[in-house]
Amino acid sequence: MVLKNNQKKKPFLMTERDLEILNFINTFGFCERPHLEKKFDLSPQRFRDCLKRLKGQELIIEEAIFHKRPKIYRLTKKGAHYTDLPPLHKIPLALYHHEITVLDVALMLMNQYNEACWRSERYLKREKRESLEKWHIADGHLIFSDGRRIAVEVELTLKDPRRLNEIFKKYALEFDISEVWYFCTPLLLKPLQKAAEAMPFIHFFDLTIFGKRACLDTKTCLS
Repeated sequence: MVLKNNQKKKPFLMTERDLEILNFINTFGFCERPHLEKKFDLSPQRFRDCLKRLKGQELIIEEAIFHKRPKIYRLTKKGAHYTDLPPLHKIPLALYHHEITVLDVALMLMNQYNEACWRSERYLKREKRESLEKWHIADGHLIFSDGRRIAVEVELTLKDPRRLNEIFKKYALEFDISEVWYFCTPLLLKPLQKAAEAMPFIHFFDLTIFGKRACLDTKTCLS
């Protein structure tokens, strides 16, 4: 359609849903299409409409990173202006599977504990940037309305025992954290449980079971 001289484009009106989508994406730095559809209960048509508006305003970048993987979305500098964090300029390809798994776990936990909020690693690094060497930065924190904090970790490969011991000791000294929940592959369950056997505040969950259920029985840990 050609606009006549006396016609103007309609101004872009940022909606509450638009802001929620931008903040969700930038909380993690990036996400795949299924994460947005699940988080915001978007039908395929509604998803296309939302993303078309946001891309049209140069707020979102759409990229195809891996063959047969869904497209990913991250914010432009303009889009990040509507959030509390800077945009992610480069997708961490070496950590891609880990970051996507963190997103999956975060969505499951937010769905199961809808009264809690999620604080991502990006936020935690900003909060503790002056003491990053003193504390271990988790993949995320699940924060409940009563102030309880659950540190959440996704473990896909086994760390060196000395490194694990160092992390566990730092958690033991972080008194604002009530518990630590590790989500890991079956092969890592026993080695991790053995490494943390003297630390009852650390709990472990099988990611393969997580993939088959809508939620995990984590409430037994919240006594």
